[in-house]
Amino acid sequence: MTVRDSEILAAIDRAGIGFAIIDGAGIAQEASASARQMLGFSREADLSTMPWWDLDGETGPLRTVRQETYFRFRGEKEPWQGILRWAWPDGSHRYYGVRATAFTDDHTIITLTDRTAEIMARRDLEAREMLTSSILDRLPIGIMLQDADGTVVYLNEELAWRHEIDRSTATGRPADEIGKLTKRGPADGFFREVLDTGKPVEGRQVSLVDGPFAGSHWLVYVYPLPGSASAPVRILTVEFDRTERVQLTEEKRLIQDKLHGLQKIEAINRFAGGLAHELSNILHPAGVYARALKSNPDTNDRDRLLERINDAVLRAGEILRQTLAMAGPGDRESGPVAIDTLLREIVGHAQDVAPKGLSYALHLPGEAITARANESELRQVMLNLLVNAADAQGAHGTVAVAAGLSASPPADLDVADREQTFCWIDVTDDGPGVPAHLQKRIFEPFFTTKPGGRGTGLGLSVVQGIVSGWGGGITLENPDRDGATFRVWIPLDSIATEIGGTHD
Repeated sequence: MTVRDSEILAAIDRAGIGFAIIDGAGIAQEASASARQMLGFSREADLSTMPWWDLDGETGPLRTVRQETYFRFRGEKEPWQGILRWAWPDGSHRYYGVRATAFTDDHTIITLTDRTAEIMARRDLEAREMLTSSILDRLPIGIMLQDADGTVVYLNEELAWRHEIDRSTATGRPADEIGKLTKRGPADGFFREVLDTGKPVEGRQVSLVDGPFAGSHWLVYVYPLPGSASAPVRILTVEFDRTERVQLTEEKRLIQDKLHGLQKIEAINRFAGGLAHELSNILHPAGVYARALKSNPDTNDRDRLLERINDAVLRAGEILRQTLAMAGPGDRESGPVAIDTLLREIVGHAQDVAPKGLSYALHLPGEAITARANESELRQVMLNLLVNAADAQGAHGTVAVAAGLSASPPADLDVADREQTFCWIDVTDDGPGVPAHLQKRIFEPFFTTKPGGRGTGLGLSVVQGIVSGWGGGITLENPDRDGATFRVWIPLDSIATEIGGTHD
């Protein structure tokens, strides 16, 4: 061996490439220091004591495979390369890239490179991918990844199940060639929209009215993702089957409608005593005037009596109209409501039918207030709060109603959009107030502080549900003092606000 050859072999050794010369029986005749060290031995260890496949602590079956592979290579005389798993003395495993080349008829040169880190990293990646796939397969949402040409790269189990797709045959095919994936209605167009604009489609609601998924409801998200050199862009589709939720929401709405109706009946029933009393006060004199006219049609007071009868009937009719407006079902749609005008009407009607000894005071700001609410529902809310206030103070004294503007409701009140501006309506009584230990429960359904038989406990919970539907809320404003002030927060109507908040 020349000096130059020695220098080359030394450089190879220093580079971490181990090499050895193995004879026909598998015994190492020569081995570089780096090869000895790589295999877990000292740099001076003698490796010629046994065949190379017996030098580590691997089990018998694996040693047999090594031996058979080596002799097959010896017989074929063709270069061989592969991965060698090697057990170190401490029990750990290393992985080496091995290349074997026949050197002479009886000798083989073997080179070793340590690929442990690479292989372990690959195994970790495969394990993470398997874990990720396992998680995605257990999610109750459909997930699909496609290349830009529509080819399906990945389908999770939920989407395949929902669309009755065989994943093993779907992967690698264009989505528009895969059975029921072509029957997803508007969701098909989202892929092209994202591809054309480069912007995600988020939270699109899709309701299918025909095809195999007729009657189903979906929430769809589609995102452009960076891909690989061969596929620079990929499209991720996430689908939520909202059919059950939509059906439950509709059932909940129907139940709420019935609950609102029951609560209205309860409030109107509690209001009926004052209503009957006021109608009696109006219609009794009218009856007296009518009887007087009947007994003496030609009386000189005929015109005056007829005018009083007419006024009484009109007044009774107006009271009944307002009561029916409060009890009516309404259209449940939110729109601009003139709060100050409506409060004048409601409080005026409440005063008309109030029992003797009970009065109502209304305090309004100088400016008009236009809120976004449902007028019929707001009448129900106010009717409930006024009746509760009257009950709290034993149908005597003064119930105060006020309204105003505020930048935003309290931080702990859950409202739909805290960035918008709200108005408020206060209903204040001078009753005993709400005990501290009950304040957190007053909005619970069927919870009431009234004696048995005097309330269902639906009132405040229904009020809260109604007001929340407009994006507002209700709070108890003075929990530490006598009496109670319930404040209803309602979003202002943005259009009316922009043009000055005026109304007729």
